[in-house]
Amino acid sequence: MEWADVDMRRKEFTLRRTKNGETRVVPMTPAVYEVFVELRKERRLDTHRVFLYNDHAIAVGADLVSARQTSVSGRSSVVES
Repeated sequence: MEWADVDMRRKEFTLRRTKNGETRVVPMTPAVYEVFVELRKERRLDTHRVFLYNDHAIAVGADLVSARQTSVSGRSSVVES
């Protein structure tokens, strides 16, 4: 996914390469919107990609999702080994 596919104003993002080959526009939940806000703060200017493998931005997104799930459910959804 690239930043051009993320519309923060409308709170939606576009999936261009879906399993069935169709483009799909997906509304953001409040939790997903907050993840994109944080990812945008960590945005690298040398790439248009939203999710960067082996980079801090993907870790920030995962931490935020985990924190949101914990605050909603009252328990952690992360399984530790």
